[in-house]
Amino acid sequence: QFEYLPYVGYRRAPHSQIGDVLEYDQYGLALNRSGERRNLTEKSAEEFRVILFGGSTVEGRNLNGLSDTLTARLEKKLDELFKENAIQLTPKVINAGISSAFSATTSSSFIYQFLPAKPDFVIFFEGTNDFSVQWDSTDSSAYDLFAHNYHPILSTVFKSYGKMFSISGVLSNMMLNLTYHSAAIDFIYKTIVKGHRIISIVKSRLGWINFKETIAKYMPIHINRYERNIITSIGVAKEFQIGIANILQPTLLGNSQSLSNDERTIIKE
Repeated sequence: QFEYLPYVGYRRAPHSQIGDVLEYDQYGLALNRSGERRNLTEKSAEEFRVILFGGSTVEGRNLNGLSDTLTARLEKKLDELFKENAIQLTPKVINAGISSAFSATTSSSFIYQFLPAKPDFVIFFEGTNDFSVQWDSTDSSAYDLFAHNYHPILSTVFKSYGKMFSISGVLSNMMLNLTYHSAAIDFIYKTIVKGHRIISIVKSRLGWINFKETIAKYMPIHINRYERNIITSIGVAKEFQIGIANILQPTLLGNSQSLSNDERTIIKE
């Protein structure tokens, strides 16, 4: 349900659907309500157009309906605030979230895809995908790609392409395709072909991998890239007189012991 998008990388296929909840328009953007129609090539004088960028959290996950997305909630809240303060504008919040997006994806999307839509305000809610790395991995080639604006998925694509020139690579990719049709083959593939992940996890538990050294080496790469993309987006927004907000997405770790007391209180509430 994805398709290639020049300069950005990929987007959802237009008019597609995920389950019984998420529906997408002609631009491959998740709708805020079923049957919603919009034309991003036009904009009335009364419309206050907001675009929210991010990954799957923005796009929508574990929803009770279309009105449960962040964009739908924000649009409703802005509409209430505008009416309370007698602001004669109609807020429209566009969902530009897409699964696995990170700062490079969203910045490029803003510049190459959404500037012609003439937004009044843009919000970047991201960060988790910029730092979602398997720190127990012993493969440094993937980390090195992150210094640039390559998406982690591209690392897998490059490796798969390279392997296609060997017999083992052809068999591996053939088995990968078969996993989409057979749960049994999927189990075999993950056990045999992805056995290095199991080995790396075991090594990490035995203390054979030094996490502190790994993080100290590669964390600055992520931070510098994240900061660079934020600065780029801010510069473009200022040039075109567009309001902008960058929000570092909180990452809720599975281990609650890693959370502060304040974070636990917020989650509980």
